[in-house]
Amino acid sequence: MGKLMVRFSIGMALVVALAAPALAQTDQAGATAAKPAAAAAPAAAAKSGGDDFKFDVDGGYDYLHVHRTVSGGTPIITTYKKGYDVGAQFRYQHWMSLIAEANWNQGVVSTTKRSSYLVGVRFSNGSKMAVKPFGEILIGPSNCHGLQVGVTSATVGCDATGSVHFSLLQVGGGADFKIGDRAALRAKISVPDFLNPPNLTKNYRISIDIVLKYFK
Repeated sequence: MGKLMVRFSIGMALVVALAAPALAQTDQAGATAAKPAAAAAPAAAAKSGGDDFKFDVDGGYDYLHVHRTVSGGTPIITTYKKGYDVGAQFRYQHWMSLIAEANWNQGVVSTTKRSSYLVGVRFSNGSKMAVKPFGEILIGPSNCHGLQVGVTSATVGCDATGSVHFSLLQVGGGADFKIGDRAALRAKISVPDFLNPPNLTKNYRISIDIVLKYFK
């Protein structure tokens, strides 16, 4: 009986000794397999947590201030308090988007209106942020429509009686304030440089828009 117990003990020891390496390899393989999964989890979370919507549309209120210097150095300031704008953005890269924008503004004189139709690029961080700043540059045609009978062009900030057409280069920046997963409030200020005629300076535009995002 004693010899049997000794043999049994020796046999169990051999089984444990032989099984230990296999168990160690199994544990190591499991740990190795778990590492990519663990590493992939944050990456997937970061990707799903991003804010890289491919497309968005916006629209809202638009205020335009035009500071015009006429012959003789007399400054003429015109405010277009009644205005609105619409726009669209397509995210081309993580940090750059192609944009289009149209603005319509009405001056103090009811028949005096300005409009512009612009395209350009917007630079921003695509990460998920409650407040996301951006900068942009746009270019396109713009025009000033009509004058009241007996009202001079200098009074309302246009450059001639009737309609005037010219090019517009607009540089600006602002921020998107998140109000939902697919919605934001966009506030921006821009400096529109009316390239023709050259005597329009010290201009600025303020826009407050609602943004709706699509196609993440």
